[in-house]
Amino acid sequence: MAKRWCWAACLLLTIVCLVAQAEVARCQDDLEQTVDRVCRRIPPENKARKLECRAVVIMSMDSHNDDSLKTALKMLKQAQAIAPNDLSILNNTAFCYVKQKKYETALSILENSLSRQPDNLGVKNFTCMLKERLGYPRSEYRACYHSVVQAIKEKKMAKGINYVITVLVADEPDAQAIRDQFIAAMDPKDKSAASWKKALENFNRDEYIRKHLP
Repeated sequence: MAKRWCWAACLLLTIVCLVAQAEVARCQDDLEQTVDRVCRRIPPENKARKLECRAVVIMSMDSHNDDSLKTALKMLKQAQAIAPNDLSILNNTAFCYVKQKKYETALSILENSLSRQPDNLGVKNFTCMLKERLGYPRSEYRACYHSVVQAIKEKKMAKGINYVITVLVADEPDAQAIRDQFIAAMDPKDKSAASWKKALENFNRDEYIRKHLP
């Protein structure tokens, strides 16, 4: 295969192989060799996780290649056959369909996942975005976003950059105030503060959704 610039492994995963994502971002290597390198930390006897890792790295590095996405989806389905109750594999299968722009299928899978892990607010928030992208009634996806924000508050997790982005995407009435309070509280000595400040001040929720769901 022709050599290509490798993309950073993305944040869809909670699996241990992604500790190597910095290496992936820098590499200029053959896809298969890179997949092997990133996933080598997973014991070979853990076949389902190994397949999932390989699939997700392929999705991250070669997401615009239909054949690569089909290969990744095949691996995820093989992983599901081995570990049918593994929700990480199920979620990544949905995200593979997202890469293929098969949003209805992705939403169906994620709703199935949520029925078994209703407290996974990251997955729930993504279903809200899918509903908006698919043209569901505004009242429905707005209620979905609001329920995520309320759950975050109830769990006393209403802090940090992820919460700020969540309320901005949800377009909550106090979203701008929460953003401004977060920016005001930033440590000016933090090297990342300036870039985060600029990103938040220029945040556009429609562009954010289109970026994740083109």
